[in-house]
This record gives sequence, structure tokens and C-alpha cells, in this order.
Amino acid sequence: MGVGLDVGEVTAAGFDAAPVFRDYEGRVFDIHLKDKKSEPGIAKPVVVDTLIGQGNANLIGLIAELKKANWQGTLAQETASPRFAQDPAGFVETAKAFVERASR
Repeated sequence: MGVGLDVGEVTAAGFDAAPVFRDYEGRVFDIHLKDKKSEPGIAKPVVVDTLIGQGNANLIGLIAELKKANWQGTLAQETASPRFAQDPAGFVETAKAFVERASR
């Protein structure tokens, strides 16, 4: 039994994906790479998808944990944002560049 770790949902729930990954002790098979940030809403703040590296997810810490664990799973970028669906190539390129920089 394994886990698909959704970084955006973990972040939106108020958790840090790096220790969540570590606590699953090798059972994370794939990761949905998303970043989320809080924006003002009518009654309360709203959590929305943002470009990878521009939100509240601890992606640097998560990538460090992936390297430490020599993780070999699937890292897939994901978004539910119609804004990013309009330019998926730019969205993917931003994420790819972030992961490459953070992995050095």
C-alpha cells in the first residue's frame, strides 16, 4: 500500500510536505507537485494554486527530503487552476526550472 502525496492539498491543510513525506517512511509512490498561497476572499482568505515556488509549500525542504531518501517515484505537476490551463507550457516550464534549481 502506498501514498500519492498531493503537496498543494497538504499545504492548504496547514502542513509542511517535507516532514509529511519523511513520516510516510518510503511509502510515497508519487507526488502531485502543486504550490498554494492564501489570497483575500470575501469572508475569509481563499487558498489558490500558484506557480511552483511562489506559494506557501516548503518545496525546497521537500526536494531536500527526496534527495536524502534517494526517492525514485513519479513527480507530476498538477493544477486545478483555469488560469494555468490557458498556458500549460509556461506553467510546466516554470515548475521544471524551479525543481532543477532546487535539486542542485
